[in-house]
Amino acid sequence: MAEDLSLDSIKEMKKAEYIKAFKNKAAWKKAKAAIFLVDYKLEGKKAVIAIPFKKENEMKLEMKRLKKEKLHLLKKSGGGTILFGKNASGEREAKIEINIGGLKPELLILKGSPLFDKIKVKIQAIQVGEAINDAAASAGEVDPNENLPEDKFEDVAIDESTDDFVSESADDEMTKAAPNPKKEKLLNALKTLKENADKLKAAFGKITLDKVQANADKLKTALDKILSEAKEFVNEVGDEAQELIKEVRNIVKEALNPEENSNNAAAIDKNKLQHYADQGRLIAEEFKALQATIKKNLADLLSEKEDVDLVKKMVEKVQKHNTIFESMLKEEKEKVQKMNDTISAKIRPELDKMMKDVLRYLKVRDEIMVNFERGKEAAIKGIDDMKARIEKIKADLKNLSN
Repeated sequence: MAEDLSLDSIKEMKKAEYIKAFKNKAAWKKAKAAIFLVDYKLEGKKAVIAIPFKKENEMKLEMKRLKKEKLHLLKKSGGGTILFGKNASGEREAKIEINIGGLKPELLILKGSPLFDKIKVKIQAIQVGEAINDAAASAGEVDPNENLPEDKFEDVAIDESTDDFVSESADDEMTKAAPNPKKEKLLNALKTLKENADKLKAAFGKITLDKVQANADKLKTALDKILSEAKEFVNEVGDEAQELIKEVRNIVKEALNPEENSNNAAAIDKNKLQHYADQGRLIAEEFKALQATIKKNLADLLSEKEDVDLVKKMVEKVQKHNTIFESMLKEEKEKVQKMNDTISAKIRPELDKMMKDVLRYLKVRDEIMVNFERGKEAAIKGIDDMKARIEKIKADLKNLSN
């Protein structure tokens, strides 16, 4: 009798034992869900592992354990529902809906097909719900098995007895399980809405609270409209739809009521705080340099109008910095209040004094220059008058000699 497959049993299995357990028809006939592990280390090679479960809840509990205990890379692990039947060509087919774990559907189909081909089953897969978030969260994981050779089970014989692999009622079960057009439309609409809600949540702290709440209002309106159109059967669409509705509502609530959650990223714009802090430190550094320059120029009597322009630019930076502060929420202001107080109490008054000193110096200098020019003009005129008198005297003396 084949050993039952589980996350624990596969740790000690040899390849032959795993294949024997995988081909166990009884286990797959009863399966409502499955866990898939891609590039799992099996006898020194990368292999695909598929573990059937009678109940979806049992599969989810094991996937949560896999996550917690890091039994396999999350980005190459996936759990979901599985439903057997026949495709349009009459071939046996397994429809897999990955709802937990980071395993991409295309990767499962690519690497899992050679395994399921051994039991003459074509696989189709999609990704929904929690799995979408898991995929994003685990994208950067590094695979320790990356350089191992890949086992595509080419040496495994095809099970030719697959006619009774799926129970006779499987096709009927698939037909019954298929949602009617209205319910399918509702589920698809909810999935799209959930994707948009996830995008909004990812934007918390990256865009302003006003924009977050404006988009949350749109989501709420869209959800209300969807539920209103489906009010006759909304309670009959199953756990997945109800979970999607719940998750969208929670994200909308989180965005519209940030004050209810002190840890809500929508209430605190971290990017704005970081930008404010960076600009504050830059202002402090530039102020010190400007202060030294102005002080030296005044001491050396070399200050020019350019100094006024430099001080004006620094004042404008301080004003823009304060504008950022004024646009913040109360919670945000509290985090940078000390910096704002320091700039307002120390740097801004010093800039005003600096401007007055430079303008006073330039005014006095200009007055001196004006008086100097006037004196210069008078001196030149006096010299010209003297030259004219000398020339007259010379002319008078010449006339007397004649």
